[in-house]
Amino acid sequence: MRRRKLLIGIGATAAGGSAAFGTEAFTSVQAERNVDVAVAGDQSSFIAIQPLDSANAGKYVNTESDNTVGLELDGDNSGSGEGVTQDAITQLEDLFRVVNQGSQEVSVYFEDDSDAVTFRVTRSTETSTNGSNGQSLEGAANSVELGVGEQIVVGLTVDTLNNDVSGQLLDNVTLYADANASAPEQSIPEPQYV
Repeated sequence: MRRRKLLIGIGATAAGGSAAFGTEAFTSVQAERNVDVAVAGDQSSFIAIQPLDSANAGKYVNTESDNTVGLELDGDNSGSGEGVTQDAITQLEDLFRVVNQGSQEVSVYFEDDSDAVTFRVTRSTETSTNGSNGQSLEGAANSVELGVGEQIVVGLTVDTLNNDVSGQLLDNVTLYADANASAPEQSIPEPQYV
């Protein structure tokens, strides 16, 4: 009889303790975790930018000392010119490739502050797995989806015929690789009340 009372008492205490602590929600948690984030050069990062082995890349694409890839369409390149032609449309194909070396599909596009410069998909000497030849890569609306291991070959068009330009046309460009833009839309079911 005493054993039964003891078991009932322990069960009641456990249930009461659960009720006392189980109804409270926590307001904050602080926990320390180790996080390793490495910085890699353009050619070995998750979204790699790699110069091609092409005539145009040899003249206009360079790898900087910090392993970033740069384009030079001015007097500093290995050609003998000092820039693109005024009142003309200049197309440079097969400059570099963008490779998805990450672990998920991404949508890739460029943004810059020049209406005269347009980055495009090109396919003259390398195979792009996605995108149409000549397709603009400017802005999210023109993004190309790259699965893991897929690549696009990039060239550019400089239009000084239809744009009022002089001097430096473009200083910086941003390459976006957006994993969220590739994800299919998911519908969240409405809660059911009983």
